[in-house]
Amino acid sequence: MTEGNRQGEGGSVQDERGEANRIAILDATIRCFAEQGWAGTNMSLIARATGMTRGKIQYYYPVLDDLKFAAIDHLSRSWQVTYFEAIEAIAGTQERFEKGVDLLWQLAHEPLQVARRELEAAARTDAALRRALDACAVEEEALSLDQTARAFPAIAALGEEQLQLGRYFALVFLEGLASHRFPSRGDAWRTRLIAMFKYCLATYWAHLGVDVSGNSANPAPPPSISPPAADPSKLRALKLLQEAADLLADANLE
Repeated sequence: MTEGNRQGEGGSVQDERGEANRIAILDATIRCFAEQGWAGTNMSLIARATGMTRGKIQYYYPVLDDLKFAAIDHLSRSWQVTYFEAIEAIAGTQERFEKGVDLLWQLAHEPLQVARRELEAAARTDAALRRALDACAVEEEALSLDQTARAFPAIAALGEEQLQLGRYFALVFLEGLASHRFPSRGDAWRTRLIAMFKYCLATYWAHLGVDVSGNSANPAPPPSISPPAADPSKLRALKLLQEAADLLADANLE
């Protein structure tokens, strides 16, 4: 082996190690976003999260703001890779639909999406962050739409607007559900609502001639949820109110 080849191989290993370090730093920054928010993320926290020294981090990212803005782009790419690689590994429209919704729900609770929500909240009062998120959203929109079309060609055949409508519906509903706080039986209600969401979306696509449920004529209805045990005193009060309403209705008729 010549000296040039040895240097070339050494350079390749060094490049790979450097890339691995950069990814580790960006991943750690995203975790800090999720835990501490945009303003609370600093070099000391990132160093602690990576197990690296501040000097080593600053070798790759000398300025904190440059690192934080680089992490925004990394967050978007990581989210897309995580979701679409999992979807592409699933064969069949029905399986992709079911697992796709479940995966979106899972991602809604993981650091990537938690960090995204923290950044969106901070951007309300940070113009530079808002511009960065808006620019990232434009690029992410085009890539996500293209990848969604490849994953669900039958829906894509209905047109870009229908494809985008389904994508927005899923994202808005599941993100809203993830942030909602139920006073009681939260897990039961979330399970019921996700099943209801799948049923509504499958019924909508079936109406347009696309079967995503395995039975376009009759998508499986969502499961029921048992109501809490009735309070006898409340039932008596409701009965009295109903009787009063009936009496008032009869009086108005006379």
